Amino acid sequence: MNLEGVQNAEVSLERSSATSTLNAGNKVTLPLLRRTIRNSGYPTRDAHVEARGRIAERDGKPVLDLLNGSILELVNKPVDSTTQLLRWSAYPRRTKRPSDSPSRLLRTSDKADREIMLQVTHHNWVSLFDRPCVSRVLSLTLLVLAGAGAPIAGTRATVRSGGVTLVRTPDNGIQPQAAMDAAGTVHLLYFKGDPAHGDLFYSRSPNGAATFTPVLRVNSEPGSVIATGSVRGGQLALGRGGFVHVAWNASRPIERDGVKQTPMWYARLRPGGRTFDPQRAIRGQTRHLDGGGSVAADGVGNVYVVWHASGALDGESNRRIYVASSSDDGARFSKETPFGDAGGLCGCCQLETLVDRRGGLNVLYRAAGEAVHRDAMWLRLASGKAAAPTRLHPWELPACPMTTFAMTHRGRDIVAAWETQQQIHSAVLTPESLRVSATSAMSGTALRKHPTVAVNTVGDTLYAWTEGTAWARGGTVAWELTDRTGSRLASASRAGEVPVWSLVAAVARSDGSFMLIH
Repeated sequence: MNLEGVQNAEVSLERSSATSTLNAGNKVTLPLLRRTIRNSGYPTRDAHVEARGRIAERDGKPVLDLLNGSILELVNKPVDSTTQLLRWSAYPRRTKRPSDSPSRLLRTSDKADREIMLQVTHHNWVSLFDRPCVSRVLSLTLLVLAGAGAPIAGTRATVRSGGVTLVRTPDNGIQPQAAMDAAGTVHLLYFKGDPAHGDLFYSRSPNGAATFTPVLRVNSEPGSVIATGSVRGGQLALGRGGFVHVAWNASRPIERDGVKQTPMWYARLRPGGRTFDPQRAIRGQTRHLDGGGSVAADGVGNVYVVWHASGALDGESNRRIYVASSSDDGARFSKETPFGDAGGLCGCCQLETLVDRRGGLNVLYRAAGEAVHRDAMWLRLASGKAAAPTRLHPWELPACPMTTFAMTHRGRDIVAAWETQQQIHSAVLTPESLRVSATSAMSGTALRKHPTVAVNTVGDTLYAWTEGTAWARGGTVAWELTDRTGSRLASASRAGEVPVWSLVAAVARSDGSFMLIH
């Protein structure tokens, strides 16, 4: 499709759909949309437009302000346009409106006023005046790219609110980690300072807005955090009653029992607290600590700090996963328990953890069998015992790819994402049966790394990742939104900047929209 200001367009005849990404600042008119579709071979006399935004005036003409730098020009000003509106529908003349279609402005809250959706649905009628016969449907979703921090729109009407809002990490921080609690507050962790020895900071965004509260420094020892390599930085977990748990790889070794080792650090913020407790080194085997550790927590006070390090012998084939657990919200941790993989672990790849709905601890990691089988693996621990590791995806590579993993809940299942051969892949894991769904790859190709994943209340899944990042090199944000069946709803590339050593973090708001922090 040729439309002035379009960044890219993807058309699927099999799915009878098209997705166009527009640059910021476009002035889109309904005649232009209809003419564009008609020039592509689709009659448009019955096009139906549904848009979200606010009625405003530009140069004395009514427009629908999409609240992100772009507007939809209107022929007439709708009745009752003094109210803030979230959704407005326009139907062509002589076209029967669906019985369930909205025919007036819908009042909503200021919070919802930030959400945007623009969808054009066209029915290819054989005859408009005789008995209609629908042969196919073309859905055109317009994604309006705005500047940093502004909303990005676009989902199908079946999604309650699937808008994706890109937000820059506050204070030029990097390596954001984010989680949303039951009250809808987004908790954010990020890094600042020299990548070799910097600091972690924590902030909150009430109600999932794009603004954050004043920050708290997490680490009590300045410069004790490392960001170099993008795989060793801070990790965040939310626990019982408002506890916030943070763990990270140390930037330098400390002496313990006469031996110098690089530790895993841990700190927590108590409910209602204004400062984090002093950081503590998790006692245990951390010799040759390299790839990033992780932290997980549940709603009954259990906390797990997990890392991988050398076993009794050196070498990747002898590396083990170590788990230190607490049953009192992180006040005390047990001696670590080692768990092995016959192939060892990839030395500088991060591992990821998540407690499932039945209380099991799930660990994603990369193996290193014979120093070449860099397979993505899943390990589930329950009652202190480990099930046999499950291979998610093979990768033959005689070197460490420095990768990260991502997991999030989807009901009783887990959605997992990882990198294999510079592509992001995903699968649904069922902890109870240790079943793994068919693996799927994100659409398109690029140099892709460091996935993040979020699932909203209706099962729509946002996958996001970095493109073009490498050692000491930044890149850009890319994302893909799918419905519960895995059908792609929307996607974007080059959506925002990713600084050197940084990542992206996605969360699903309680209203069904998504926040993507970069």
